[in-house]
Amino acid sequence: MLIIETKGFKSGLSFTHHQAKRYAKEFPSCKAVVVTNGYSYKTYPKDKRGAFSDYPSAFLNLLDPRQRYPLDPDKVAGGLEVLKLLLTQSWR
Repeated sequence: MLIIETKGFKSGLSFTHHQAKRYAKEFPSCKAVVVTNGYSYKTYPKDKRGAFSDYPSAFLNLLDPRQRYPLDPDKVAGGLEVLKLLLTQSWR
């Protein structure tokens, strides 16, 4: 199961993942949460401990796709990883 939290096109995503993680607590089989405002996507997969990180694992901006997240390129993957996570096989 995957939960996607959507916000308005002009909204930022800085604190949106907290809301999505609260929803995920109601669905123990949820493997990942994704937050989006329609053009930017941040992914938060569940780790081996069963928790969601406070930091995204991948980031995609459809208006300016990158191979790495520009604000934290050493720790956060880019658009391709977001798309892989969205594939059904990744979260089943």
